[in-house]
Amino acid sequence: MSFKEHVQRFETVESTMAEALKAAQQGVHPGTTILATSQTAGRGRRGRDWFSAEGAGLFATTVVYPKEPRDKVHQLSLVTGVAIHKALSKLGAKNAMLKWPNDILVGTKKLCGILLECIEVKTEESPGGHAVLIGYGLNLKSAQELVLNDEIKSLYVGLNELSDAPPSIDACIELILEELEAGIATWSQEGLAPTLDYWKSADALSGKTVQAQSGDGQIRGTACGLDSQGRLMLKDGETLKVVDSGEVFEIR
Repeated sequence: MSFKEHVQRFETVESTMAEALKAAQQGVHPGTTILATSQTAGRGRRGRDWFSAEGAGLFATTVVYPKEPRDKVHQLSLVTGVAIHKALSKLGAKNAMLKWPNDILVGTKKLCGILLECIEVKTEESPGGHAVLIGYGLNLKSAQELVLNDEIKSLYVGLNELSDAPPSIDACIELILEELEAGIATWSQEGLAPTLDYWKSADALSGKTVQAQSGDGQIRGTACGLDSQGRLMLKDGETLKVVDSGEVFEIR
């Protein structure tokens, strides 16, 4: 059965990641998705709060059990980004771009954010001994429809602002899960190459001067795409630097 047939819908949860963690530990079907219209303790990367007001967006986490070794599953962040980008392009977000490693932007404003967690599980559904929780938050309502503080408002864009006929939450999650299931299947069979090929066409950072805050400290240079492992490449003069994780900021 497809991912679309295993959606568990909630009005409000503490966080879809927390609900998905419990579901994965119980051995739910691969592709099971926890979907909520609001979160009381939504979170983004590095423990940051995620704006999750009632009706403002789509907040979901999908549980998968990849056979690939644990040191490869971080690639699913890129696979998910491409899958959601494809879905959003079909839903009216024609100018959306992919910002490494886990955001979808329109201009300088965030439309969607992605969060991955890999956990150890021992169930019949987990051949590799681990589950991956793929969390994503998609802004739907326009900034004008919401009460936002100035910091959030300056960085916020909703899908309803980008489409002549704003799609329903059901239409969004159905298309996202179609693309996500197909993208994960391709990654399992062919590796990361198809994802990287698509990424090039929608890379928000390519050619930009950026600063990356990684475990090795601050790295600065001109973004020049991703390498075969999905790491960000920066060129500083004649030196090519590689960033495998961390925060990235465009320098204007």
